[in-house]
Amino acid sequence: NFRGFAKASRRRWLNGWWRRRGNPIPDMILGQETNHHTTEEKEEIRKQWKRAWQLEKTKNPLSHWQLSQTPFSGMGILVSPTISDRVKPWNQASWTEMIMAVEMDEWLIINVYAPAKKKEQPHYFKDLEQWLTQHDTIILGGDFNCVLRPSRDRITKRIPSTAACESLPLKHLMNKYDMTDGVELHHDLEEEDEKIEALRYFTRWIKDGASRLDRFYVKGDAFQATQAVQVTDAAHDSDHQEKNGPKTIGALLQEIKGGNKSTQNNKKRNISRQQQTSQTGAARSFGVRLKGRDDETRRFFKRNSEWQRDQSITDI
Repeated sequence: NFRGFAKASRRRWLNGWWRRRGNPIPDMILGQETNHHTTEEKEEIRKQWKRAWQLEKTKNPLSHWQLSQTPFSGMGILVSPTISDRVKPWNQASWTEMIMAVEMDEWLIINVYAPAKKKEQPHYFKDLEQWLTQHDTIILGGDFNCVLRPSRDRITKRIPSTAACESLPLKHLMNKYDMTDGVELHHDLEEEDEKIEALRYFTRWIKDGASRLDRFYVKGDAFQATQAVQVTDAAHDSDHQEKNGPKTIGALLQEIKGGNKSTQNNKKRNISRQQQTSQTGAARSFGVRLKGRDDETRRFFKRNSEWQRDQSITDI
């Protein structure tokens, strides 16, 4: 999800893939919330992506775009020159600012951007079904704005969510057409003891929470060909991220570290207050003279309260 893709950051984002040393540029990139509204903008982005490959003219398009009609929409599919001759738009007359698809050989690759409003999602997923009926091999990827397994795919208040499936229509659709979550090819998400590296699993991070809204579902030959699904840094942060969120995983970890530090400070203050309360209570029990010296306070309080040492505070 580009989350804005403002003009000021487009060129840096497109060219940024070349600065990812040791990481090859993906053969295909599915983008959502491109937020481009005019044909002129679309053509300029196409040219910028070509220039990122140091190309002026190409026999086949290196990118396909669908214009935005609202501030938070728009779609794009970017491809590398090595596969551009095999990628063709599919069902282009039905493209919208929330869904588009291309064919590569006999594979169908669908780019989805489900509505953020829950009441609009059932209708969207109902319309999605018509895109799944004509191909044996499908890759369905994008931002689904919901999770089907909250206990695994959503963290709230720093603990796994206990909510129910967030979209039964999507769950039924994936089951009906035998679509498999790409992550499940290498992780048994039903097994509670299955260990998952959070930074390579969750795709959206907020304060005290995370979620896996961005996913890939596969079927047919794509099921056999999928080797791994993991989360990596994008080439450049989008305009929305620059304003409202951490720019990198490192920045995110610093934010979490700061939150932990704040929690630790609160804990220290609580302990200090508890110690003061205990000292005052001890003084009242054993006499005002205990307030005179700290060592006397500790000695007398320890002698008379040692039984409490192994009790939880809720039982006292």
